Amino acid sequence: MLSQDHLRLNREELYQLVWSKPMQHVAKDYGISDRAMAKLCLRKQVPVPSRGYWARKLAGGNVIKSPLPEFVIKAPKIKSKVMQDRTSSTAGKEKSKTRSVFEDRNREIKGKLREFRRSMSNDVHYVVKVEGWDCDFTFGLNANYNPLHTRDTASFMHDSPYNEYRILSIKGVFLKPEKLKGQKIEADFHPSIHLDEAARKKNELWYEENPPKSVGLFQNEKECTRGIISIPAEAMNFVQQAVASNKVNYISFRAEKMHYGHAEVHRYSLQEKYEDE
Repeated sequence: MLSQDHLRLNREELYQLVWSKPMQHVAKDYGISDRAMAKLCLRKQVPVPSRGYWARKLAGGNVIKSPLPEFVIKAPKIKSKVMQDRTSSTAGKEKSKTRSVFEDRNREIKGKLREFRRSMSNDVHYVVKVEGWDCDFTFGLNANYNPLHTRDTASFMHDSPYNEYRILSIKGVFLKPEKLKGQKIEADFHPSIHLDEAARKKNELWYEENPPKSVGLFQNEKECTRGIISIPAEAMNFVQQAVASNKVNYISFRAEKMHYGHAEVHRYSLQEKYEDE
């Protein structure tokens, strides 16, 4: 697009654009900054979504779309010094308000990113030698099916009238860290359609303000450590075939240090041959 194309948008076109996708994406389409696009909306008296609107919408929450008001023709400027000072003060406040909305959001996202990276900075390397495996499969009608249920962390329980349950359980012993060496572990891999590539791309905006915390959990039990691990549903068949063909002999985990018998898993790798890092 040409650098001035955004200036040709009428109020209705601009209104439909900024309520169809996030401001920064609209601005990118026209080769300008999101701040410049926000100023254009302000000038044309076009309401824009409030901070957190897109995250709530993607999460299935209730969101309100502000109607496009009638354009109010402002009174002509009076060139007296008093009015000039007032106009200048009002314009400054409007610019400050526009700037603060984006600055607040960026500040919030930067804080979440620091927390996201900090959680992985002290990860412990866990290595498991695979000794056996089994799998279970269940399919039938879903008594929890509810198309009116709002999206949340357990929405998969209500999404479909059918219920498919698959689990791949891999058993082994720890090789690392040293204090767990020789202890048994049973890692249960649960497929999730929310981790498929298409779903991850769809949720990119949601991740900006809600970075994922983990891909699984370690929990110490009396006889062994239990691993509850999520895996993309589209990868499940490939992994099952690899395990059945004895191509998975080691599992490498990056996870928190055990704290009161629990640790969040941030990353894992299924390997035929183990190479120490």
